[in-house]
Amino acid sequence: MKKYPFWVICFLLFGVSWGVAAQATAVCSSDVLLALARSGSACFSLERNQACYGNGAASAVFQGETTGASFVQAGDTIDLDQVDSVAVHSTEGDISVANLLVQASLSDTEEHSVVFLLFGSAAIQNHVHYLPEIPVMAIGTLNIRSTPENDGDIITQLALNKGVVANGRTSDSEWLRVYIPDSEQFGWASREVVSAQENLDTLAVVDVETPVYNPFQVMTVQTADAGLCGGGVPGGLLIQTPNVEHPVQMFMNSVDVHLAGTAYFDTLTNGHLTVTVLDGEADILAGGESRFVPAGSRALIPIDTEFGQVNGTPLAAEPYQPDKLEGLPINNLPGRLTIADPLTTAQIETLLSERLAEQAATIIVTPEPVETCKRITMGTSTLWAGPAEFYEAINEIRAGQPVYPVLQITDADGLIWWQLQNSNWIRSKDVSQSGECDEIPLTDFVPRQQYNTLSLESCETQNGPLRVGQILTIQFTPPAFENYYDARIAIQVDPGQITIDERYQYVSASDPISIGTAGTEQERYVRVFSTNWTATGGVHRIIGERLSYILTCDITVPFG
Repeated sequence: MKKYPFWVICFLLFGVSWGVAAQATAVCSSDVLLALARSGSACFSLERNQACYGNGAASAVFQGETTGASFVQAGDTIDLDQVDSVAVHSTEGDISVANLLVQASLSDTEEHSVVFLLFGSAAIQNHVHYLPEIPVMAIGTLNIRSTPENDGDIITQLALNKGVVANGRTSDSEWLRVYIPDSEQFGWASREVVSAQENLDTLAVVDVETPVYNPFQVMTVQTADAGLCGGGVPGGLLIQTPNVEHPVQMFMNSVDVHLAGTAYFDTLTNGHLTVTVLDGEADILAGGESRFVPAGSRALIPIDTEFGQVNGTPLAAEPYQPDKLEGLPINNLPGRLTIADPLTTAQIETLLSERLAEQAATIIVTPEPVETCKRITMGTSTLWAGPAEFYEAINEIRAGQPVYPVLQITDADGLIWWQLQNSNWIRSKDVSQSGECDEIPLTDFVPRQQYNTLSLESCETQNGPLRVGQILTIQFTPPAFENYYDARIAIQVDPGQITIDERYQYVSASDPISIGTAGTEQERYVRVFSTNWTATGGVHRIIGERLSYILTCDITVPFG
């Protein structure tokens, strides 16, 4: 007689008894239950955006070339951004299982994942293709804008030599879609203001409407009857989200699915994708029609039999048959659940009515007051880094744009300046005001700018006066090189040096920057040599040199 380890016996005693209570009757033999236990153990250390070979016969098709990825035996894991599809195949007397931890619409900071459990005979196709990402570095003040246009609203800015990651480009390659630092949003950066070690033309062509999805957030599922456990395990896809309160968005067979809880998906009913909600709830949208599917019910969506994509509107939610669910391997899901009792048609209609009433109650129409405060730019206006014109001019804002001041100050010449929500400053005389507006708080304190730039050619700063504690970029630009080759090897000939009070600083050089107009004169190149220094109070002598190009600046940083 076959002997099993102690932990297996415990699983069979306690796991099966739980499964009996939750799934009506245990329809599978101890060998199948043991295989499910092995699958859970093999994939115990699975991480987000990975797939794991759990048990039986599983396979994966990869996107392009992979480096050492293997998916041939239990316990093998692969990164989802490498995967085109995952499938499990029915075998005699055994159950095939693959596990996936998917991010879907969850944020990068969300600790949990969406669990995909593929079992029996089933396959899922990933329609999210790998997006190349390339780090880029600012070669000047880099404005990240809301649209790929020179007058697009500025979301944030990066100082010289600061880095950001690009994952797309416009069709003319003039703009790059980049990750906004410290957020999960995207913005647009001009290609002219960045440099990169890799070829930016290898980035995918995107526009402002192009969404960014995570692997397997857009997919196609196809299932077949595995015929296991006397027909009690048909095969399919179990999906479990982190909780039943907050829905996660996925697109399955072109159906927009918002799921909070656990659901079973299959295509066993000819010409239909079936969504069976075991706990929680789901909202599905297809063909312009939406359906609410509460736990204890299912909904069928017509799909074409050749490609598996939706070709009709979802049918109304209906009660499910519990005997069709008793073999589902829900014990292999991390969140324990009891499959909901099937609802009656009347109960489904009642829940739907309650849901519609809740949605209607949340729609509150607030009329706009007649005298709402409005502050609008009267013409094209300049945004400044501080409340005076000796600060750096950050950007221009178009006429007719709303502004939202948070502070105001009067400068030495009597001009009134407003600080906006993005910390930039604008002259109040550039803005028209109407309606009932609250007073803008007054201040006589101007916070120091965190960053500043000192040109050794002019010995002047570009972002207002020097302050103690500022991160100061000190830079100089030697004469232009006659060709790209000379510019590229320049740092090998002489890497340049910058000293502050006779102390040598670490110096970096920008990539070669083209100058001149092609076709009118020989195109030449320059490189900007720079270092960063946290300004300290006192008088300092700064010297920059490369070969015979020598610059000296004596600067004063006021104390306090």
